Amino acid sequence: MQDLKVEGYCTHDRKLPISMDQVRQVVKMYAGYHVLSFATRAMKPDNFLELTHPLKNTLKSIVMSQVLNEEKFFDALRKLALEKNEPEVDKKLGLLFHLNDYIDGKGRFMVVIHGDWGPGNFLFKYEDEDKSKVEHVCMVELNRGNPRYVYPIAQYKNQWRNFAKLGLRMMISDTKILLADDDEKVDLEEIVDKNLEYKCSPELVERCTKRIFPMLKLAIKENLM
Repeated sequence: MQDLKVEGYCTHDRKLPISMDQVRQVVKMYAGYHVLSFATRAMKPDNFLELTHPLKNTLKSIVMSQVLNEEKFFDALRKLALEKNEPEVDKKLGLLFHLNDYIDGKGRFMVVIHGDWGPGNFLFKYEDEDKSKVEHVCMVELNRGNPRYVYPIAQYKNQWRNFAKLGLRMMISDTKILLADDDEKVDLEEIVDKNLEYKCSPELVERCTKRIFPMLKLAIKENLM
């Protein structure tokens, strides 16, 4: 595989917010996965079935908040939401805490996409040294499609409405990890295996609200949950 670092690609600083330009580029690449998967399903249905048949909805039978021992973290977020006069954010945090039926793998427009779309997995290439304009973003190169099979934009937006809850839920856990200082970092595998509590300082919770609350308010505004 090519060395993308040599070509000028780099990851984004996990503690810094991403720009709207970065968001647009990521969503564009995300759409590329939909197109490629949709075309494969239409052109090579046997291959698509072979790929998807073993897949199971592993998240449906668990409550992620309990597995990751995040009850106190959610309680702290909800407390701050009320203190900041954000009752709707508090309500949605309560729904996301108990949410466990994230994915419906049925339907004509089902597609296969990358399963770990965390910020650390995106590689950005910028047009300028101050990194204000994104030239390209990649995870796996997706420059090819098939003009005969176009994933409907209306259905693409509908997918976001239907399944945004998964991304919102993952965002809450990921934000805590991304914004943690080095002495606050923990091993998630160890937390799950040993049933440990993920302790968060009040300062970390406060930092998380600055990322999480605006996203939840946007999701509410756009009727994504």
